[in-house]
Amino acid sequence: MFSRAQEGQISVDMMTDSKRSIRDMWNRSGIRAAALEGKIWVVYDPDNDENEIISAVIAFGPGSTPMGSEAQRELGYYDYKNALSTETKNWQKDVRNREEAYK
Repeated sequence: MFSRAQEGQISVDMMTDSKRSIRDMWNRSGIRAAALEGKIWVVYDPDNDENEIISAVIAFGPGSTPMGSEAQRELGYYDYKNALSTETKNWQKDVRNREEAYK
């Protein structure tokens, strides 16, 4: 569901080499991390007898951040990182992780 919702989003494409398989890894690792140390909320359509999830959000409260612990990273983050191209890995290291890039 997360991957379908992110289809064509430039920011997500930049994080995942524009590849669905890597986007799926990225989403799975985030969901697993939230299940371990964050929160997951889902929304169901009450008119649907199959209880289909129509929306979801993952979040981390005070004291916990996405991929902020080794236990979280072991739940798929390294597989995601290893699947990325060298160019994307370098971009994440050189630009994305610089605090001044967000000012």
